[in-house]
Amino acid sequence: MNAKVLMFHRVLPKSKFGGINAYKDRGTLISESFFESIIKKIITSKKRVLTLLDYHILQEKNEINSNDLVLTFDDGYKDNFEYVLPILEKYHLKATFYPTLKYCFEGNSSPLDAYYSIGDQLALDLEQRQDWITGEQKKHFLSLNYAGQKEFNHFLSKKHRKTPTNKALYMSVEQLKQLLSLGHEIGAHSYHHPILTQMSPEDLMEELARTANCLDLLGLPRDRTFAYPDGVYSEPIISKLKQEGYLSACTVEAKPVHSYQPFKIPRLFIHPDYDLTAI
Repeated sequence: MNAKVLMFHRVLPKSKFGGINAYKDRGTLISESFFESIIKKIITSKKRVLTLLDYHILQEKNEINSNDLVLTFDDGYKDNFEYVLPILEKYHLKATFYPTLKYCFEGNSSPLDAYYSIGDQLALDLEQRQDWITGEQKKHFLSLNYAGQKEFNHFLSKKHRKTPTNKALYMSVEQLKQLLSLGHEIGAHSYHHPILTQMSPEDLMEELARTANCLDLLGLPRDRTFAYPDGVYSEPIISKLKQEGYLSACTVEAKPVHSYQPFKIPRLFIHPDYDLTAI
């Protein structure tokens, strides 16, 4: 028996969407009112809402039922603290947050935020817009390492004569600690969101070490879960996570699995057009 695991990213009031918004077009931004409607449906359906860690523990005890559900939030944007947390507390629900720790600890935005910001300022046709957000250019951007992404943004900024302006903010260390104090789970989503399968063994070890160090500084217990950046994983990555002591990991795959596989947990990507009858 498996629970449904929901995957969210950003949540904002519609009044703060602005005009052209890459997060909305990509599906990684939903409105505050839509999010609350999901929570109300969950409450009405009398779902048992778990953290991902609790889900794993109950799976090990064979105590999961079809009415169980997990809420997860990727990347660690500040709007999760400002708009998601009050709704969760209002309805007395706990969730799992997977922040990209570099940007939380340093107070910076990510190269992806800058990339989106440049694109949002351009008069692109539909095909060009799609390429920027989900097409070959976006895939190329994601294939680059952190330094390469920053360099590519510099190239785009110079080419289009646009400077990133709408830099998204991330939760601070103190805000993450407050989530923990309220009983929410903080999991690992890497240090700076690389594609793990494209890293050298040495770089991967450093990435996971930096991630673990940040989690230690937050005061997390050693029982930890992981969410693969961009959903990309491999068997060697899974082996490495097991060696590092992680108990389970989430994918971005929505396909149901017939048995519980702790390092291949599927999730339902909740986007603005998601059919709530599937929850």
